[in-house]
Amino acid sequence: MCRWRAGIWRRSRRRVADRVGATCTSLDLSDNRISSFDNLDRFTSLQSLVLDKNVLTSMAGFPVDELADTLETLTLNANQLVDVEDVLAVAEKLPRLKYLSVLRNPCAPHFLDPEKFEDYQLFRYYLVYRLPRLQFLDSSGVSAEDRRMAQQKGRYLRVARPTRPAAASAASGSGAASASGAPASPSAAAAATAAAQASSIAPPRQAEDRS
Repeated sequence: MCRWRAGIWRRSRRRVADRVGATCTSLDLSDNRISSFDNLDRFTSLQSLVLDKNVLTSMAGFPVDELADTLETLTLNANQLVDVEDVLAVAEKLPRLKYLSVLRNPCAPHFLDPEKFEDYQLFRYYLVYRLPRLQFLDSSGVSAEDRRMAQQKGRYLRVARPTRPAAASAASGSGAASASGAPASPSAAAAATAAAQASSIAPPRQAEDRS
């Protein structure tokens, strides 16, 4: 496992990448205040990449071409990613990817919040539907039931686009469910509260159950 503390990575990332990039297979850059994927294209043998607790807001610049043949694990927990379609666009180009985690991002409902549990389940089915090769998603393995529900509901789920940049507090991972772009909160008050707290990509909601 190659792991660098924040100060070392920020000061020496190019030198570090040049020195070990070709041979490092597992890289942990958690808690480095990373906002871009600069110099990660030099790590051409990675099987595992951990980028938790950073400040990433999008997947622009992710080194897909360099990692497509090797990357199996990608964790992006506790960043500021607002658009799950952005994450999926990258993940779908990583054919060996088996483990993905996006917990505690604005794009993902908090699975430990009872009020968000149904939203998280739908969100999970959608990701499994889009990424059928996954074996582990977020904090648990992908079960046979996950796959069954993903096949049954996944094609009818979609994710609402964010309407404005996420507030800093959105990093806690809250979100409002949506079917056709309109909030599906239990009440207008709840929707207003959610919008005030954070504008995030909403977890997918079943648009129409034709099963």
